[in-house]
Amino acid sequence: MAHLRAALVTPLSGPLSLYGRAGATALAIWAKSAALPPPWTGVALDVRGTGKDIRAAMQAALATEPDVLFGPYGSGPMLEAARACERVLWNHGGASSRLRRPAFPQVINVISPASTYFSAALQAAHTVDPSITTVSLLYSTTGFGKDVAESAATTAANLHLDLTSTAFAPAQAPAMVPAVPDGDVLLVVGNFADELAVASLLLTRPWRFAAFVGAGVDEVLTTLGNQREGLLGPPNGSRRQPSSPMKAQIRIGLLRPIGKRRGLILLTLRHRLLRQAFYTHDVCETRRKQPIQPSKPWLKR
Repeated sequence: MAHLRAALVTPLSGPLSLYGRAGATALAIWAKSAALPPPWTGVALDVRGTGKDIRAAMQAALATEPDVLFGPYGSGPMLEAARACERVLWNHGGASSRLRRPAFPQVINVISPASTYFSAALQAAHTVDPSITTVSLLYSTTGFGKDVAESAATTAANLHLDLTSTAFAPAQAPAMVPAVPDGDVLLVVGNFADELAVASLLLTRPWRFAAFVGAGVDEVLTTLGNQREGLLGPPNGSRRQPSSPMKAQIRIGLLRPIGKRRGLILLTLRHRLLRQAFYTHDVCETRRKQPIQPSKPWLKR
């Protein structure tokens, strides 16, 4: 029996372990149920923790000569893993916008970059309600938080919106809530624990629109109850397989403050996100048209 050898290096301890372990569980399910073409009859999955030295963990995984290699959860860990690996590396958990060509040609990104997380939300809100003028952004000083914040600031400037940013160190978000000014739109990005800690404090204010990165994941803000309804968040993928790359299933939360215009904001945001998906697909199609040697890009090279 020929088994496809797959390896995953991801945080199994520390602050990112909850999501690292979730990713490991998901891949274990895939390994048990994957229908592979010949000559493979199954998947042998090797899961390794990043530990304190991601480079060493990556080298240990590479030493086993896996056919498929998956990178870790987290933007920072994934960047370190990419720097330590020159062969094809699947990125399913690091949203850093730096993980792209030409710097990292070996990385295959499964998720959208962090720089896109709030762009469509701001564009949709402005389209539906052109009277909005002010945006309040609360963001973490981590690399991921800065990545999302910088893109949001660029989008706000392009829309001629006045954006005020308030930064916080990890685990210090509640202390910075009083410094967040009122406005038309609220944007919050940090680790999920920080977002949950400030959500109940900030959502008592009369925002017209509010977006949290964690709102794109069902489980993150569940303890908010009715306060969670209407929040915007980046789509976290489809629960159904899209019928084609051009028909991505976009998951979007409804906006609480807009009443009868709820359907309009939903359709507008869906259009923005689908257009972004179309662009990505077109770029991929253009690359496919370039002369290349026949190969299986998801295998080792």
